[in-house]
Amino acid sequence: MEYDKKQFANVSSDNLDLESKEEKEELKKINEENKDMFTLMKDEIKDVEEVRFTHKLKRSSCLFK
Repeated sequence: MEYDKKQFANVSSDNLDLESKEEKEELKKINEENKDMFTLMKDEIKDVEEVRFTHKLKRSSCLFK
């Protein structure tokens, strides 16, 4: 779907690709450093698909997906 020759995008999607290369690398590093903790959290909260750090959240500390 388009408007004024611009493609619409789902803002809740994981693949909006709005971050710079440096931001992507920083997020990847943070998630890798905390991989064990995130795995433990995911295992403890059975209804969660994924646990990871993100810059998308501004007013909330977590997002359950």
